[in-house]
Amino acid sequence: MSRSTLATRESRSPAVEPPAVRAVDQDVRPPAARRIPTVLTRCVARCLHLAPMARSTTQLLRKRVNRAHVTPAFSTRAQRARAALSMRPMLEAVSLTKRFGSVAAINDASFAIRPGAITGFLGPNGAGKSTMLRLFLGLTHPTSGAALIDGKPLREWPVPSRKVGAVLDTQCVHPSRRAIDSVRWAAWLAGVPAYHAEELLDRVGLGAVAGQRTGKFSVGMRQRLALAIALVGDPEIVVLDEPMNGLDPEGIAWLKELLRGFRDQGRTVLISSHLLAELEDLVDDLVVIARGKIIGSGSATAFIDRFQTQTISVLSDKPEPLCAAVIDAGGEVMEMQGQRMEISGLTSIQLGEIARDAGIALLGLTEERSLKRAFSEATANMTDL
Repeated sequence: MSRSTLATRESRSPAVEPPAVRAVDQDVRPPAARRIPTVLTRCVARCLHLAPMARSTTQLLRKRVNRAHVTPAFSTRAQRARAALSMRPMLEAVSLTKRFGSVAAINDASFAIRPGAITGFLGPNGAGKSTMLRLFLGLTHPTSGAALIDGKPLREWPVPSRKVGAVLDTQCVHPSRRAIDSVRWAAWLAGVPAYHAEELLDRVGLGAVAGQRTGKFSVGMRQRLALAIALVGDPEIVVLDEPMNGLDPEGIAWLKELLRGFRDQGRTVLISSHLLAELEDLVDDLVVIARGKIIGSGSATAFIDRFQTQTISVLSDKPEPLCAAVIDAGGEVMEMQGQRMEISGLTSIQLGEIARDAGIALLGLTEERSLKRAFSEATANMTDL
């Protein structure tokens, strides 16, 4: 065949275009897959806090994640450890105020949470804890000031679920959906592989009930499921509001171990809880709020030293003479019940010498130091704020 004939045939043949590069935001799913169950999606999106500024749930779902350019927040423990050495706070409130009408839910609050630590967020009911967490997550707008996540508002991070995973309540899944499907939806929204769902359910102890509908779950099981959803993006920061509610003692021990593991990986954990006894052996730092004002922040040890007067619990066979001797020595008897009394203003050595000189036997002596007592002292005078 001559070259001229070949050229003629090629010129008549339709040009074959190279396959177009699929746009990141192009949805190639079949029409049936595009019909999203809006109730489930709204619940999952609320739990993930992926796009709190989105105008509608539909807009949120049509915003596709460029998986080619998104990498996990941390891929190795070494990277997490290097990030933990950064001096920039992972969460920071700067002169933060939030008013609802004439009521100041948050009043000029400023504090910083260091990376790689477990921080307890404490306060009485109605103190403003939930409002503060919502401000950090972009679910509520501040009246003034700023709530910053690693230096900027959460909405400015390209993929918020990779920066923060949060559990504000357990009502983040549709009760008629299976647990595995709920986590898969969350994983899809966060742009992580589908098989990640099974791994997360195993991690929170729900692998055996992955196929069950969540409407039959107990409160503790819903807590675990909400935590699995919050972790789909492999976040650097984990924010938990009352995560121990509904957990039995074994579940609380499991959660503590999980959070300590997060800390060992260099993640930052902010946990709000009213179970002070359970937090005492868990948290590194504290932020204490009352009536919208920050009354203390920093290390847990420093907080206890600042707000709790040293108290000694003593058991004696002669409580009345011991009480008189303590008062004569300049101490204070704070409480007395039978043979047991609580004394402040004296050291254990001083109390032992007083009892020895008075000829009184001490049957037991314990120095009382507790987060619960320090918290009570710190918030006792906040009613007039």
